[in-house]
Amino acid sequence: MLIKVKTTSEGKKALASVEGIAKKTPNAIRQCLYRVGKVFQKTANKGILKSRKTGNTYSYKGRKYRASKPGQYPANVSGANRRSIGFNVKGKKTLYFGAGEKHSEFLVKGTKNMRPRDFLLKAMKQAKQEANRILTVELNKRITKWQ
Repeated sequence: MLIKVKTTSEGKKALASVEGIAKKTPNAIRQCLYRVGKVFQKTANKGILKSRKTGNTYSYKGRKYRASKPGQYPANVSGANRRSIGFNVKGKKTLYFGAGEKHSEFLVKGTKNMRPRDFLLKAMKQAKQEANRILTVELNKRITKWQ
């Protein structure tokens, strides 16, 4: 998905300013992205472990568990999905966040028999305010050093 943003002359000046800051503080941006990735990961793990599930009850390896409904965090049956959640910061301005377990894709996209449980996007939305705070506070600290 691509998002196109049109800028006014004031916006172009602000963008040039941000690009100048990015050149002066590349490590700060990378460190902020790392901290944001940790927040996303922690939020997803907490959602899987602590959120209440209201789906059907199933038995797995002699133990009963309650599945999730669409829109909820998935149930933590074996723990493999939760353990596969991670992030990677590439370069100085890219954060990748996802889950590496095979069935994570089925949970996120759904199947013909199961509606989606996009727990990754849900975790990012829940952690959005904290992520914005990290970026704002940390970058403001660095910017004031350079002014």
